[in-house]
Amino acid sequence: MGRIYTNHTDHGHYKAVFYEMQKVIELMTGKPLRFKQLSKGGTSLTLNVDLEAAQVLGFGDSFMCTNEPEYSNIHTMDSTALVMYFTRACFSHVKRLILLCTPDVSSSYFPQTNP
Repeated sequence: MGRIYTNHTDHGHYKAVFYEMQKVIELMTGKPLRFKQLSKGGTSLTLNVDLEAAQVLGFGDSFMCTNEPEYSNIHTMDSTALVMYFTRACFSHVKRLILLCTPDVSSSYFPQTNP
């Protein structure tokens, strides 16, 4: 478990950050970081994201090479499709986004969120 702080929000930056994260984890633990859904012997279940598209796309690109299609049965070379198998959005960020949208949507759709 870990947290990465950054002041950049572009796809390429996140891709590089996650590649480096994988290297550091393997150096520190002696084992590669792998996701159960993608790799035989994988131990990680999910990446929690905060709805930053560049973060998710960079993460997907950096983990594309860890997908073992014969194990995962995920036959794609599209990292945007791959990420749906192991990313989860932070509940607080999702709720905040919904609340931001409520002024533009009829109150019948969000009666519990209107003041």
